[in-house]
Amino acid sequence: KCHNVRVKLSGATVCIAAAACLCAAAPPTALDLTGTPVEPIASGTVVLVFTRTDCPIANRYTPELRRIQQKFARSGVSFYLVYVDPQPNASAIRENLNDFKLDIPVLIDNKRELVREAGARVTPEAAVFRNRKLIYRGRIDDQFPQLGTARREPQVHDLEDLLVNLSSGKAPPLRVTKAVGCAIETADSQQQLPPTFAHDVAAIVYRNCTPCHRPGEAAPFPLTNINEVRAHAKQIAEVTALRL
Repeated sequence: KCHNVRVKLSGATVCIAAAACLCAAAPPTALDLTGTPVEPIASGTVVLVFTRTDCPIANRYTPELRRIQQKFARSGVSFYLVYVDPQPNASAIRENLNDFKLDIPVLIDNKRELVREAGARVTPEAAVFRNRKLIYRGRIDDQFPQLGTARREPQVHDLEDLLVNLSSGKAPPLRVTKAVGCAIETADSQQQLPPTFAHDVAAIVYRNCTPCHRPGEAAPFPLTNINEVRAHAKQIAEVTALRL
């Protein structure tokens, strides 16, 4: 049975909806072009590339995305273009796909569930999940060091290099790089709700902290439930800010 509690986290009061057994959050969903809900990251290796029809940097990356998708098509890697236009339009998205000759499955993230799960901020930005665990978020490559500046050729192929490592059996830890592009706007219809433990915090803690912070592992204290997280909230906030 779920109940509401209030905790103090880094000086801010957060309303948390929690269950005694910490119910696992359902995989995030988005809609395909027919309006059918899809759970893209529920299992396997999945690449989400957040994009917009009106983002010039995202559109410039379409040949590179097409090349990478074709290279790893036989490696069991699923690719999705996740459109986050402020007012998504299926016709405009189909036109965008046709203009840039893209044959990659499309999702429309109206509710920003995938954006929140990945922590994406701009388009284009890639997020790679393996069995629902986020292992990469950031740029496709380093061709755009900053807005208004572009290299003739990229020097580092972040997304492609990661997929090469995965296909060779390596399981790298989470890596985050800074993507450069068009900001992802909050959908007009999205209601801004206060964060909850079950929806916003639990999956992050279980994915990034609990594997070591549990009995029998190396970390000095457990982080396996809401009470343990609340007891170390200030330290968690400080360590998270340092991105250790």
